[in-house]
Parts: sequence; C-alpha cells; structure tokens
Amino acid sequence: MADLYTPAPVQQEFHICTANEILLGGAAGPGKSLALLMDPIQTQLIGEHQRWQRGEIVESAGWALHLRREFPRLEQTIERAHRLFRQFDSGARWEAANHRYTFSCGYKVQFGHVKDDSDRFNYLSNEYTHIGWDELGEFQNKEVYDFINTRLRTSDHVLQQRLRIVAASNPTGNWVRDYFVDPAPTGRTLLSKTILLDDGSEEQRTRIFIPATLKDNPDPLFRRRYEIELQDKPPHIRRALLYGDWYVLPGAFFADEFEECHRCKPFPLPSGWKRFRSMDWGYKSPCVILWWAMDTD
Repeated sequence: MADLYTPAPVQQEFHICTANEILLGGAAGPGKSLALLMDPIQTQLIGEHQRWQRGEIVESAGWALHLRREFPRLEQTIERAHRLFRQFDSGARWEAANHRYTFSCGYKVQFGHVKDDSDRFNYLSNEYTHIGWDELGEFQNKEVYDFINTRLRTSDHVLQQRLRIVAASNPTGNWVRDYFVDPAPTGRTLLSKTILLDDGSEEQRTRIFIPATLKDNPDPLFRRRYEIELQDKPPHIRRALLYGDWYVLPGAFFADEFEECHRCKPFPLPSGWKRFRSMDWGYKSPCVILWWAMDTD
C-alpha cells in the first residue's frame, strides 16, 4: 500500500482523525481530493480486506459513498480511482451502470451526486459506512448534507467503530464556513456538542476543520509551478486558493475591489436619512438583499 499511496503529513492527519465530521479545507493544491478518495481505503477497506483474508467475514458490509454536486465533476476522480483501486486489489470490479467499485472482500465505493436538493432522496433507506463530500462548499443547502449523513449506519460491530463523515472544500462563504470554520478559524480545534439520548444518557458529537495549503503538497516542483499560476491571479483569488482564506470569495465579481476603505463602524442613523432596499436574484447563487441609507449630502 505504501508504494501505491504515501500520505503527506496533512493527509495522514486527516486519515487518523477520529472526529465525527472532518473538513479538510482551504487552498488549492495540497492533495485534498486524493486524500478524500483514499480515505475509505485507509480507514476501512484495508481492515476489511484483512478480516476477509483471515476468514472472519464472508463479505464486507462496508460501503463508501463519494459525492459531488454534479456528476461530470467526478470524471477525473473516477479516472484516478481506476488507476489506484485496481493496483490495491486486482480483483476489484468496476460496475459502470452503478458508478461503483466492488473489491474482492465485498467492500464497495460508490460515486454519486446531488445536483438538485431533491436528489438527496435517491439515497433514502441506503446504508453507508463512509460518506465523503468532495468540494462541500458546492452544496448550497446544509439540509442536503444533514439528510444524507443520516444514512451513516451498519450492523457490523467492527465497522460501527470506524464510521466516517469526511469532506474537502476550497473556501466558500456559505454554511460550510459557518459550521466548520467560524467557530475556530485557525483550525485543528475539536468542536464538541452534547447529544441527549432517549434513555437519558449523553454522547459527544465532534467536528473539526483541518486547514491545508499548497505548502502541504510534498512535491516541490508541483508546488512551484502551481504557485506561479496562482500568484498571477487577482488578489482575492490568491488569498482564497493560494493561502486558504475563507473570508474572501474567489468567485465574487467585486471581491478584488472591496477593501477596508469601503467599510465603516456601525453608528446610529439620523432620522432624516432616506432608507431603502435593493435586491439581486443572483445568476447561479442565492440572491442578495441590501439595506441602504442615504445622507442629506
């Protein structure tokens, strides 16, 4: 396995993390997508393959789901899976109709998408032991994330200890930042929530943001060539994709123009100022409604 995939330090940190929900996020280029693709192999399949070889199980109940917002965006991920998965297990079978790999021990890795919010119901009643969200920020509605995560379950007692919800994402300004980043912007802080069960007992539910930048990529030539590309971009794109700044949006039209000089501290508005609102429906993203006040000058 070491010859097939040797995780870089930030990728290994991602694989060994035991939080209930894990976001590997930030800049472009540190190997987030590869880590996400290989996470079910590292954290579940290797162990299931060993159980199968020892005769402890006839067929693994492990089933990983790898999601993107739109299926065409999975093309390169699936091509990478073709190269890597069959090297790990020559008996791995690709089922094109189901977009699914089945390994010799029975463990499955399925590729899926949720283009529209209603697509989440395509996964109703299914059981997964590993759910991976690629470019989580593309999923605009947290309800989709929460709903599909309810499918994380298994009756296998060993896999019950290895259930995983993991995600990777470039910076976004939506619920992903609110949920994972805002509580601890520098990352690597375990966030905990107390869950009260019907029997009166309590359990802790945890999540964590693991930041990653181009510097985490172990390939010096790749780092240099890609940094040249990103350094040549407008400031807001550099801040987001090179430095992993979650508080600037690479797709915002005026992001490189909006600076501190355009802001002021809150103050009480004089009663004589005209106040009004404006709205933009938005082209591909949610709308915006702005409140304005105009002074007498």
